[in-house]
Amino acid sequence: MRCVILGGRLPEIAFQTITGSLTADTSYTFSSQPIGAAHDSRLVIVAVAYINSSASSATCTIAGSSATEVSGAGIRSSSGGSTEVQVKMFARTVTSGTTASIVVNTGSASGCWIGVWSAYYLRSATAVDAESYYASGTTNILDLDVSARGVACGFGLMPNAVAWTGMTEEHDAITAGVWMTGATYTAGAAESPRTVRINTSPGAGATACAASFR
Repeated sequence: MRCVILGGRLPEIAFQTITGSLTADTSYTFSSQPIGAAHDSRLVIVAVAYINSSASSATCTIAGSSATEVSGAGIRSSSGGSTEVQVKMFARTVTSGTTASIVVNTGSASGCWIGVWSAYYLRSATAVDAESYYASGTTNILDLDVSARGVACGFGLMPNAVAWTGMTEEHDAITAGVWMTGATYTAGAAESPRTVRINTSPGAGATACAASFR
């Protein structure tokens, strides 16, 4: 007698877009953002970076409903400078449509940027691991635990061009001299942790976050 174990499809992740606004506001609406092919399993992941002089926590809606903050992927860079960059990550299951409005409420801010990914066939919408980092030097350290056959994504706001280690750099964009970068990774074997870094030189004040899922 032979026993065959059948499993579902392996998780997939796809980069969608990076965009931003260097304007003063308390809420930023990014309309009609691409979120990939519709599917019952689709988890839309949004990384957010914003400049805010207070310690207020940003919130995010994706396709009209509140998204859940990814624990561990939020950081306040220091203690309240007027140009302080903060990062967070949010996720929400969105089963229909190929575009969505993404709204980020920041409190009084002078700029906001987002990176968007779509993940499919995950076993859980809860991140396996999530990291964030404010670099006083040239390297953001985002080392992540990853599951076998899991996926990961990362986002950074940088002063200069970047080089990723441990993830595949997929997109860079520049808005008013601010460098935005995004990357993904699909795991074979589990790693605890996988080395993930963003290097920029010269650089100081770079801020980034990353998360892995299974």
